[in-house]
Amino acid sequence: MRSRACWLATAKRLVRVSMRWATEVTYREMLGAYRALWLLQAALIIGYTVLIAAVMPEFLIEPFAPILKNLPILAILFVLYSEERRT
Repeated sequence: MRSRACWLATAKRLVRVSMRWATEVTYREMLGAYRALWLLQAALIIGYTVLIAAVMPEFLIEPFAPILKNLPILAILFVLYSEERRT
């Protein structure tokens, strides 16, 4: 079983990758590729939500629900994706 330090190192790598993705997302947004933008953001949110839930399961029962706050954001991204016209 992996140690907590190994999981945290993985989380740090994920943050670095997400920062690169955010840069790519901004670039795509400027080009008008919104549908790809919504899918990329949803994948990123799902990815770090699963990672946080696996590494720090105490956040699942946290009173302020930091993990559950991602659900409305995913719902908004779904609406944006479904309403955006295909190009």
